[in-house]
Amino acid sequence: MNKKLISILFAIMLLLSACGAADEPVEEIETKEKNQNKEVVDESYKEYSINTLKYNVPDTWLEEVSHDSLIYYYHDNGMLMVGYDDIDGTVTDDISRESFMNSFLSATDSHELISETEIVIEGERAYQYELNLVLEGEDVKTNIVLFDYLNGFVSFMMGTYSESDINYNETFENILNSIKFSAEAEEAEEAEEENEENEENEENEENEKLDTEEITLGKPLTVGEYTVVIQSYKLAKDYEGNDALIIEYDWVNNSEKTRSPFMTFNIIGFQDGVETDYVILVDGVNQEDGMKKVKPGGNIEGVQTTVGITDVSKPLELELDEVISFSNEPYTVELDLSNLD
Repeated sequence: MNKKLISILFAIMLLLSACGAADEPVEEIETKEKNQNKEVVDESYKEYSINTLKYNVPDTWLEEVSHDSLIYYYHDNGMLMVGYDDIDGTVTDDISRESFMNSFLSATDSHELISETEIVIEGERAYQYELNLVLEGEDVKTNIVLFDYLNGFVSFMMGTYSESDINYNETFENILNSIKFSAEAEEAEEAEEENEENEENEENEENEKLDTEEITLGKPLTVGEYTVVIQSYKLAKDYEGNDALIIEYDWVNNSEKTRSPFMTFNIIGFQDGVETDYVILVDGVNQEDGMKKVKPGGNIEGVQTTVGITDVSKPLELELDEVISFSNEPYTVELDLSNLD
């Protein structure tokens, strides 16, 4: 970016030097002193565009296109520059905006910031800078406006000799008021906003999916440093005749330490939002396999555990999670007990 900005400032210096009054007759200098700060009022304007952005410039001004993203307009001791820069970031971000201005001002001998004002261009936030610059020993009054457009910054800059007898403030204001964002830009902005919204929705859906990933028979579930595969569910009775659910699973130790399955994860049952009772003695269940020690990389199959059932006529929700978990993202499933044997 610096090379471009240096070329811009160099062009200003050449322009203003060429339009200077060093060789003017005495009569013209006296007339200039009488008309100091005279406001320029242009009666007719011509429409121009840069990167689909449209704006009007007085038709008496001479256009010179440097390239598709940099255009100059000349009139007496005044020059308008319109530029477009592909830049990551936005003018509303202080760091991005300051970086752009610092690059611009680095090519000057010195500069004095008169004011920085937040304005509105086509309903969007923009920033206007009034500065006094010194270029090759010459004082130049500069007015710069920055705003976001498509995927970059648009800059409008008006520069005049500080000693010029012509004031282009009204002309510059008319040019700024004429700026129109194209339909293509609006469509691109809407498409970008829609894309960002879709990405956000997809991320939220993925997070929700992670938060409530369902337990599926035969599907490996990662629980901390271990893998659990639920293989089957079966209804049973405990030693007091209460209903219970037998859960059979396979377990793999992916950690670097010897561990027992029952020490690594929990399965809890809920009915009507209330945790069901913990049951141990259930007919036909041998829970000793869940207490066996398994070395790193080892696995054990056909392990059984149980969950209490408060009401066999109601759905039973299961939550499977680590014994100690800070994520609160358990695997879940809701079982229709009427479909089980």
